[in-house]
Amino acid sequence: MTMKKKNYILVVAAAILAASCVEGIDSAVTHEKNVTITAYSAEAEGTRSTLIDGGTNVYWEPEDEIKLFTMGSSIRLQTAIQAPEQTATFYGTIPFIIGSNEGQSTSTTLWALYPYREDASFANNAITTILPDEQTAREGSFAKNTNITIAKANSFNMGFYNVCGGLRFRLTRDGINRVVFKASGGEALAGKFKATFDNGVPVVSEVLEGKDSIVLTMPSKGIFNKNQWYYLCALPGTLSRGFTLRFETETHYAEVSQNKSVTIKRGIFGQLDNFDEYLTFTKKGETEDESGIVDLGLRVKWATCNLGASKPEEFGHYYQWAGTSNVSDTSTYLNFSNCPYHVGDSNTSGWTKYIPSGMKSYWYPSGDSDNKTVLGLEDDAAQKELGGSWCMPTLEDFKELLNNCDAEWTTLNGVYGRRFTSRKNGNRIFLPAAGYRTGDSFKSDDLGFYWTSSVDTDAPDHAYNLTFSSTEVQALSNYRFTGGTVRPIFMVKVTGVGLNATSLSMLQREAYTLSAIITPYNASVPDVVWSSSNTDVATIDSSGKVTAVGKGNAVITVKTTDGGFTATCNVSVNTINVLEPEAVDMGLSVKWASFNLGATHPEDVGYYYQYAGTRDVSDTSIDLQWSNCPHHIGSNQETGWTKYCHLDRPSYWSGKGSPDNKTVLDPEDDAAYVVLGGRWRIPTIEEFVELIENCDAKWDTLNGVKGRWFTSKKEGYTDKKIFLPISGYRYESGFWSSSTTGLYRSSSLHPNTPCSTDILYFHDASVTTILKDRYLGQPVRPVLTK
Repeated sequence: MTMKKKNYILVVAAAILAASCVEGIDSAVTHEKNVTITAYSAEAEGTRSTLIDGGTNVYWEPEDEIKLFTMGSSIRLQTAIQAPEQTATFYGTIPFIIGSNEGQSTSTTLWALYPYREDASFANNAITTILPDEQTAREGSFAKNTNITIAKANSFNMGFYNVCGGLRFRLTRDGINRVVFKASGGEALAGKFKATFDNGVPVVSEVLEGKDSIVLTMPSKGIFNKNQWYYLCALPGTLSRGFTLRFETETHYAEVSQNKSVTIKRGIFGQLDNFDEYLTFTKKGETEDESGIVDLGLRVKWATCNLGASKPEEFGHYYQWAGTSNVSDTSTYLNFSNCPYHVGDSNTSGWTKYIPSGMKSYWYPSGDSDNKTVLGLEDDAAQKELGGSWCMPTLEDFKELLNNCDAEWTTLNGVYGRRFTSRKNGNRIFLPAAGYRTGDSFKSDDLGFYWTSSVDTDAPDHAYNLTFSSTEVQALSNYRFTGGTVRPIFMVKVTGVGLNATSLSMLQREAYTLSAIITPYNASVPDVVWSSSNTDVATIDSSGKVTAVGKGNAVITVKTTDGGFTATCNVSVNTINVLEPEAVDMGLSVKWASFNLGATHPEDVGYYYQYAGTRDVSDTSIDLQWSNCPHHIGSNQETGWTKYCHLDRPSYWSGKGSPDNKTVLDPEDDAAYVVLGGRWRIPTIEEFVELIENCDAKWDTLNGVKGRWFTSKKEGYTDKKIFLPISGYRYESGFWSSSTTGLYRSSSLHPNTPCSTDILYFHDASVTTILKDRYLGQPVRPVLTK
């Protein structure tokens, strides 16, 4: 039979839950006959309309609107709240099918969208809406109406789910008024799209009119404030070639790029904190001329045609290696007598530039050679002719081209050559088979011969070139006097390097990560190599992590792959002399130390340590704050953590990439391991619980000091016990509760609140475990792994 439709007035009450990432909307709907629709946060943590001061509490705000789709029509629901609230009420009308269960359920599926858009539509189980590519920034929150969520239900209880993710950042510079977030591979970050549910999870099913960049500006042409969080909402997906962020002032701009694949996750805001600190700003209008550039998705970009040519199939000019003059004219006889930087008639002697130190016999005059193996810009034909960031490719650049492209022998406008098609992004370049020049003639017009900027270190009268024919492509070396063609690359050269620390005073077994600061910030090849002058004192790995090995001094050197620029850090390593405790076996999973770290007998409290800190902070001249807590930047305990942060708490994170998901101390951050070495370490909270559950913990005194005796209840170990004295804790510039309580540090981070750690806590009435802030100083009772 035919169902009749009737309009009902609806009220939607919305409740928002607190969250650290971006999730769900909570609300409820009723009609005048007490039919209710409840719209709530369907995920573990709530979606939001707005954040308050960049925190994690979620609020509706005045003028929020929802669009409801049912029975071929759509309804606009509006809130009447006057200030941000975690619970809100929405009003509207809806066609209602008579015969349903008084509005508590319906055979009609309801779909809903936040925020409301007049042009949003619904068809074939998908909502079509638009994420704006121009967003207006708000301090500590999303641009209004950009955090898109959807809901679907066959009843009047509707759970809202996030669709988008994005990026949050804060700046250190004054005057920035525009930020552009761009996908380097052209993927859609915003625009018109369809959203639906797949196994209960919202997905972007189709992008209809995608935009590969998002522009964020302040209202009324204002500027971004320093040290404030700002948010960009973006469509989820993988950016295969990373992204570029551009920062603009009225007169200058700077860009920073992430060239590795990056995934924007639904409901998660990736965090970039103070990353503009080392950027170099360029005056607008002073950009490089990038016409004729092809991006193959490699570390450098390639020219569309040869040096001296105007079309990809043209041969262009010919150059000797290290020569910057065109030698295409066959009246110029090419041999060793007119080869740049060569005197005499012998090819194995008489060279005045570009000779490795191991090939002194080639050098003129006698003595040490210059050890130059790559052309300087003054001898680079591409740099000489084109200037800017143009130069000749190295051997490694050509190898990268070969390893990442399909090299097809083909023709272009009747000219034979090879077309290199990128397997990364499908872009291509054509290199004509232009042959080469030697003596007074051209050779091998069915061959490609392209100079690199790299000398042959085994035979420095030769230099490397890319050679190809119809049957093969390979990197070879040939005499430097040969006239070859040049295919330039667009490469921002490294001009210098610095370090975030020039000296380190370390304890044995401590670790510290050095950061190389490349100049300029957008160098095409920012790769560096690390080395240590004395690995018996300090070692360094490929990521810049310095580990103190033994007492003494060492120099850590960073060297840029491009240009060979260096910077150094002087490392001094000392040992700390403390008495090693006895290991008491009480029949548990670990042996327990007979006294605290830094103590000399059981009733001594010993040293105090912050979480992940390896230095004693007993001295009250050290004012303990969030600002001097290990692995933390800033003063807000709920943000700024660069190590030890659970994956589910991205809002706390300020390190590189996603949260590290570390919840137990690494050895280099474990005070017991650093001070004692061997198998000593700080106990986990599970090991403290094991101690409590398997021991009698008697409140008593030892030599006049209050504390608890933990006596094993394990069969065969009941004569074994340890004494833990009362200790209190270090806070700011003093000690607290030191005459009544014992608080002992564990190595366990609390995953739900990464600014807190689990600790052992006792007084005269009880023994338990509690949470305490990471920056507080507490004593350590080490354990020994069996």
